[in-house]
Amino acid sequence: MTVAAWIRRCAQRYPDKLAYVDGDRRYTFAQYADRLRRHANGLYAAGLGRGDRVATLTNNHVECVEAVGAAATGGFVHVPVNFRSVPREIAYVVNHCGASLLFVEKEYAAKVAEAGEMPSLKKIIDSKPKDMARYEFVLKQAIETTADSLEMSQEDLKDRATVVAEREKKEKEDRDALREPIDKPAKKGVETAKKDGDKKEDDKGKKKPPTLRRPGDPPTKQIQ
Repeated sequence: MTVAAWIRRCAQRYPDKLAYVDGDRRYTFAQYADRLRRHANGLYAAGLGRGDRVATLTNNHVECVEAVGAAATGGFVHVPVNFRSVPREIAYVVNHCGASLLFVEKEYAAKVAEAGEMPSLKKIIDSKPKDMARYEFVLKQAIETTADSLEMSQEDLKDRATVVAEREKKEKEDRDALREPIDKPAKKGVETAKKDGDKKEDDKGKKKPPTLRRPGDPPTKQIQ
């Protein structure tokens, strides 16, 4: 069962049950699923597409949980950034994964400003924990849709699988290229050792030729 399927099932079976609590904010499973759909549509409205990375630099608040669920619902990839990271580490994570959007709490906005260039980012949304106006705006501007309209079709899944397979193949080729200078001498050494071992085995199987004696040589001492 996928995360998106689990969220949808909980909304259908336990719509009025409490999903999570964050201070004075409380949401049921039905409200949670609705907010995730709005969140995912807000990301689409921001120009993101399925497979794009969405990074979050937040504390343990509602928005952090919703980012995970929205990524699963909309087909995005959620990338959590450790809030203890220094600016250069934030830049490394964002650039390495190629994040298209970053949600950041106001508390850590200064770190992001010092992080330097992050060319993959299309948008940065920063808000205060108790005043998530900009975050809520992303949810409100999204058009309401049903859960089914956000489900990935079989063709989408195949396309995404192809992209993932090609990315993994390229990463493997890059790793092999980095290891190549180290592996080649090691293989040569193994082959040389194997040849030496085979030669020793051949020498063991061969009988030594008899020692030739010349006239006048002392008799060979025999061991009893």
